[in-house]
Amino acid sequence: MIEIDKFTDIGVSRERNEDSYIYFRCRLDGEEIIIASVCDGMGGLDAGDYASKTLCDSFKREIVDKDFVRVDELKRAITTAIKNANRTIYKSKTKYGKQCGTTVSCVMLTNDKGYAWHVGDTRIIQVRDTDVSILTTDHTLVNEMVKRGKLTLEQARNHKKRNVLTKAVGVLKDVSIDMFEFDYKNTTLVLCSDGFWHGVSKSEYIDLRNHRVTLQTLFNKVIKRGETDNITALVLFA
Repeated sequence: MIEIDKFTDIGVSRERNEDSYIYFRCRLDGEEIIIASVCDGMGGLDAGDYASKTLCDSFKREIVDKDFVRVDELKRAITTAIKNANRTIYKSKTKYGKQCGTTVSCVMLTNDKGYAWHVGDTRIIQVRDTDVSILTTDHTLVNEMVKRGKLTLEQARNHKKRNVLTKAVGVLKDVSIDMFEFDYKNTTLVLCSDGFWHGVSKSEYIDLRNHRVTLQTLFNKVIKRGETDNITALVLFA
Protein backbone atom coordinates (compact mmCIF):
# COMPACT_ATOMS: atom_id res chain seq x y z
CA MET A 1 0.00 0.00 0.00
CA ILE A 2 1.17 3.50 -0.85
CA GLU A 3 1.85 5.56 2.28
CA ILE A 4 0.68 9.18 2.21
CA ASP A 5 1.95 12.00 4.41
CA LYS A 6 0.52 15.52 4.39
CA PHE A 7 1.28 18.99 5.73
CA THR A 8 -0.15 22.49 5.33
CA ASP A 9 0.46 25.69 7.26
CA ILE A 10 -0.46 29.34 6.87
CA GLY A 11 3.19 30.35 7.29
CA VAL A 12 4.44 33.43 9.11
CA SER A 13 2.98 36.44 7.29
CA ARG A 14 -0.23 35.57 5.41
CA GLU A 15 -3.68 36.37 6.79
CA ARG A 16 -5.14 33.07 5.56
CA ASN A 17 -4.01 29.78 4.09
CA GLU A 18 -4.80 29.88 0.38
CA ASP A 19 -3.41 26.39 -0.25
CA SER A 20 -5.69 23.35 -0.43
CA TYR A 21 -5.04 19.66 -0.89
CA ILE A 22 -7.06 16.51 -1.38
CA TYR A 23 -6.44 12.81 -1.87
CA PHE A 24 -8.52 9.70 -2.39
CA ARG A 25 -8.02 5.98 -2.18
CA CYS A 26 -10.48 4.14 -4.40
CA ARG A 27 -10.79 0.76 -6.09
CA LEU A 28 -11.28 0.04 -9.77
CA ASP A 29 -11.88 -3.59 -10.74
CA GLY A 30 -10.15 -4.73 -7.53
CA GLU A 31 -7.18 -2.41 -8.07
CA GLU A 32 -6.31 0.41 -5.65
CA ILE A 33 -6.14 3.82 -7.29
CA ILE A 34 -4.56 6.84 -5.59
CA ILE A 35 -5.57 10.36 -6.60
CA ALA A 36 -3.83 13.30 -4.93
CA SER A 37 -3.69 17.02 -5.61
CA VAL A 38 -2.21 20.25 -4.24
CA CYS A 39 -3.71 23.63 -5.21
CA ASP A 40 -2.21 27.03 -4.40
CA GLY A 41 -4.64 29.96 -4.58
CA MET A 42 -3.18 33.13 -6.04
CA GLY A 43 -2.41 35.37 -3.08
CA GLY A 44 -2.00 38.49 -5.19
CA LEU A 45 -5.65 38.34 -6.20
CA ASP A 46 -8.83 38.67 -4.16
CA ALA A 47 -9.81 35.14 -3.13
CA GLY A 48 -7.10 32.57 -3.57
CA ASP A 49 -8.50 30.41 -0.79
CA TYR A 50 -11.89 30.32 -2.54
CA ALA A 51 -10.24 29.29 -5.81
CA SER A 52 -8.14 26.44 -4.41
CA LYS A 53 -11.04 25.10 -2.35
CA THR A 54 -13.37 25.31 -5.36
CA LEU A 55 -11.01 23.09 -7.34
CA CYS A 56 -10.71 20.52 -4.55
CA ASP A 57 -14.50 20.49 -4.18
CA SER A 58 -14.77 19.91 -7.93
CA PHE A 59 -12.56 16.82 -7.60
CA LYS A 60 -14.92 15.52 -4.91
CA ARG A 61 -18.01 16.04 -7.05
CA GLU A 62 -16.55 14.31 -10.08
CA ILE A 63 -14.91 11.36 -8.30
CA VAL A 64 -16.41 10.51 -4.90
CA ASP A 65 -19.26 7.96 -4.90
CA LYS A 66 -19.09 7.58 -8.69
CA ASP A 67 -18.93 4.17 -10.37
CA PHE A 68 -15.96 3.95 -12.72
CA VAL A 69 -15.20 0.89 -14.83
CA ARG A 70 -12.03 1.93 -16.68
CA VAL A 71 -8.98 4.05 -15.91
CA ASP A 72 -9.80 6.27 -18.89
CA GLU A 73 -13.08 7.21 -17.20
CA LEU A 74 -11.24 8.35 -14.09
CA LYS A 75 -8.76 10.31 -16.19
CA ARG A 76 -11.61 12.12 -17.94
CA ALA A 77 -13.24 12.85 -14.57
CA ILE A 78 -10.08 14.54 -13.30
CA THR A 79 -9.78 16.66 -16.44
CA THR A 80 -13.48 17.54 -16.21
CA ALA A 81 -13.08 18.55 -12.56
CA ILE A 82 -10.30 21.01 -13.44
CA LYS A 83 -12.20 22.48 -16.40
CA ASN A 84 -15.44 22.79 -14.42
CA ALA A 85 -13.59 24.54 -11.59
CA ASN A 86 -12.00 26.86 -14.11
CA ARG A 87 -15.44 27.92 -15.35
CA THR A 88 -16.82 28.35 -11.82
CA ILE A 89 -13.85 30.43 -10.63
CA TYR A 90 -13.82 32.52 -13.81
CA LYS A 91 -17.54 33.29 -13.50
CA SER A 92 -17.07 34.35 -9.87
CA LYS A 93 -15.45 37.55 -11.13
CA THR A 94 -18.81 38.83 -12.33
CA LYS A 95 -21.00 37.06 -9.75
CA TYR A 96 -19.04 38.03 -6.63
CA GLY A 97 -16.73 40.74 -7.94
CA LYS A 98 -13.71 38.59 -7.08
CA GLN A 99 -10.60 38.21 -9.24
CA CYS A 100 -9.06 34.88 -8.32
CA GLY A 101 -7.26 31.80 -9.58
CA THR A 102 -5.34 28.74 -8.43
CA THR A 103 -2.59 26.41 -9.47
CA VAL A 104 -3.04 22.63 -9.49
CA SER A 105 -0.76 19.61 -9.52
CA CYS A 106 -2.59 16.29 -9.48
CA VAL A 107 -1.50 12.66 -9.85
CA MET A 108 -3.38 9.41 -10.31
CA LEU A 109 -1.46 6.23 -9.53
CA THR A 110 -2.64 2.87 -10.86
CA ASN A 111 -0.92 -0.49 -10.39
CA ASP A 112 1.35 0.03 -13.36
CA LYS A 113 1.42 3.71 -14.29
CA GLY A 114 1.21 7.28 -13.05
CA TYR A 115 -0.79 10.10 -14.67
CA ALA A 116 -0.39 13.81 -14.00
CA TRP A 117 -2.32 17.08 -14.49
CA HIS A 118 -0.61 20.42 -13.95
CA VAL A 119 -1.27 24.17 -14.20
CA GLY A 120 0.83 26.88 -12.55
CA ASP A 121 3.85 26.61 -10.26
CA THR A 122 2.93 23.94 -7.76
CA ARG A 123 5.27 21.03 -8.47
CA ILE A 124 5.37 17.26 -8.72
CA ILE A 125 8.82 16.17 -7.59
CA GLN A 126 9.99 12.57 -7.93
CA VAL A 127 12.72 11.03 -5.79
CA ARG A 128 14.29 7.78 -6.98
CA ASP A 129 17.21 6.61 -4.80
CA THR A 130 19.54 9.63 -4.96
CA ASP A 131 17.97 11.20 -8.07
CA VAL A 132 15.55 14.11 -7.65
CA SER A 133 13.50 15.18 -10.69
CA ILE A 134 10.91 17.90 -11.22
CA LEU A 135 8.22 16.32 -13.39
CA THR A 136 6.27 19.54 -13.97
CA THR A 137 7.06 22.78 -15.78
CA ASP A 138 6.53 26.04 -13.87
CA HIS A 139 4.08 28.28 -15.70
CA THR A 140 5.78 31.47 -14.54
CA LEU A 141 7.15 34.63 -16.08
CA VAL A 142 10.69 33.93 -14.86
CA ASN A 143 10.64 30.41 -16.26
CA GLU A 144 9.69 31.83 -19.66
CA MET A 145 12.60 34.26 -19.33
CA VAL A 146 14.95 31.35 -18.54
CA LYS A 147 13.74 29.49 -21.63
CA ARG A 148 14.47 32.57 -23.76
CA GLY A 149 17.94 32.93 -22.25
CA LYS A 150 17.16 36.22 -20.51
CA LEU A 151 17.74 34.81 -17.00
CA THR A 152 19.92 32.10 -15.52
CA LEU A 153 18.41 29.53 -13.18
CA GLU A 154 20.21 31.19 -10.27
CA GLN A 155 18.84 34.62 -11.20
CA ALA A 156 15.34 33.17 -11.56
CA ARG A 157 15.52 31.57 -8.12
CA ASN A 158 15.62 34.95 -6.37
CA HIS A 159 13.93 37.18 -8.95
CA LYS A 160 11.38 39.64 -7.56
CA LYS A 161 8.79 38.39 -10.08
CA ARG A 162 9.37 34.68 -9.50
CA ASN A 163 5.75 34.27 -8.30
CA VAL A 164 4.12 35.83 -11.38
CA LEU A 165 2.16 33.10 -13.14
CA THR A 166 1.59 32.83 -16.89
CA LYS A 167 -1.13 30.21 -16.47
CA ALA A 168 -3.63 29.37 -13.71
CA VAL A 169 -7.05 27.81 -13.20
CA GLY A 170 -9.89 30.34 -13.22
CA VAL A 171 -8.12 33.39 -14.63
CA LEU A 172 -9.21 32.92 -18.25
CA LYS A 173 -12.39 31.49 -19.75
CA ASP A 174 -10.55 28.34 -20.83
CA VAL A 175 -7.55 26.60 -19.26
CA SER A 176 -4.79 24.60 -20.92
CA ILE A 177 -3.66 21.67 -18.77
CA ASP A 178 -0.31 19.89 -18.95
CA MET A 179 -1.09 16.15 -18.92
CA PHE A 180 1.42 13.31 -19.06
CA GLU A 181 2.17 9.73 -17.99
CA PHE A 182 5.15 8.63 -15.89
CA ASP A 183 6.64 5.65 -14.09
CA TYR A 184 6.32 5.97 -10.34
CA LYS A 185 7.27 2.50 -9.07
CA ASN A 186 9.87 2.47 -6.27
CA THR A 187 9.90 6.26 -6.01
CA THR A 188 8.59 8.96 -3.70
CA LEU A 189 6.40 11.73 -5.10
CA VAL A 190 6.16 15.16 -3.47
CA LEU A 191 3.28 17.41 -4.56
CA CYS A 192 3.90 20.86 -3.12
CA SER A 193 3.16 24.56 -3.29
CA ASP A 194 5.95 27.00 -4.12
CA GLY A 195 6.17 28.01 -0.47
CA PHE A 196 7.52 24.52 0.19
CA TRP A 197 9.79 23.89 -2.78
CA HIS A 198 11.43 27.34 -2.68
CA GLY A 199 13.38 26.31 0.40
CA VAL A 200 13.96 22.53 0.17
CA SER A 201 17.25 21.12 -1.12
CA LYS A 202 17.87 17.98 -3.18
CA SER A 203 19.45 16.20 -0.23
CA GLU A 204 16.41 17.00 1.93
CA TYR A 205 14.06 15.41 -0.60
CA ILE A 206 16.24 12.31 -0.42
CA ASP A 207 16.12 12.42 3.39
CA LEU A 208 12.35 12.71 3.20
CA ARG A 209 12.13 9.63 0.98
CA ASN A 210 14.26 7.69 3.48
CA HIS A 211 12.24 8.92 6.49
CA ARG A 212 15.23 10.77 7.93
CA VAL A 213 13.23 14.01 8.11
CA THR A 214 9.53 14.81 8.44
CA LEU A 215 7.42 17.42 6.69
CA GLN A 216 7.20 19.31 9.99
CA THR A 217 11.01 19.38 10.18
CA LEU A 218 11.28 20.67 6.61
CA PHE A 219 8.63 23.31 7.31
CA ASN A 220 10.68 24.59 10.27
CA LYS A 221 13.79 24.74 8.07
CA VAL A 222 11.99 26.54 5.23
CA ILE A 223 10.63 29.17 7.65
CA LYS A 224 14.11 29.73 9.11
CA ARG A 225 15.38 30.26 5.55
CA GLY A 226 13.00 33.17 5.13
CA GLU A 227 9.91 31.75 3.40
CA THR A 228 6.76 33.77 4.17
CA ASP A 229 4.20 32.07 1.90
CA ASN A 230 1.69 29.36 2.80
CA ILE A 231 3.38 25.95 2.78
CA THR A 232 1.73 22.70 1.67
CA ALA A 233 3.00 19.27 0.67
CA LEU A 234 1.64 15.78 0.02
CA VAL A 235 4.15 12.93 -0.02
CA LEU A 236 3.36 9.58 -1.65
CA PHE A 237 5.77 6.79 -0.74
CA ALA A 238 5.36 4.28 -3.56
